[in-house]
Amino acid sequence: MSPRQTKTASFDRPALAPEQIENLRRGAEHFNAGRFFEAHEDWEIRWRHLPPVERPQVQAAILVCGVFVLLEKRRLDPAMRLAKLAVERFAEAAAQSALHDSKATLRLPDAEDRMLRVLARIRLGESDADRLRSEAIGLRANLADRGKD
Repeated sequence: MSPRQTKTASFDRPALAPEQIENLRRGAEHFNAGRFFEAHEDWEIRWRHLPPVERPQVQAAILVCGVFVLLEKRRLDPAMRLAKLAVERFAEAAAQSALHDSKATLRLPDAEDRMLRVLARIRLGESDADRLRSEAIGLRANLADRGKD
């Protein structure tokens, strides 16, 4: 290797324990069934014990659940704060994935865009919590095939 060439750091993707994968899967099932409180509970239990590349994405998913639970309770201001935090965590998850050249196991396609729409709609004066909750329609969580990333 010449002095001008540099070797890029390579990170091995940390293995998740079977109970961690099961926990993520169970939370995804609750999430996909619209049981956001239950999904939040499943994911909240073990997120701190996940490898660093996994944590921000799971935190974002937990926050998304919190947004929809708060909207169900018609608590718009706290829902808006959590939606903002969720967007921040999605950005952090993207940065972690780029840093480690690896994507998180838990996936919530379109969730960041949905949180941005919730934020925008509340800021523009939308106060109908049921209409805001419609952002949850079709939102899905899934687990990546860890052997292919």
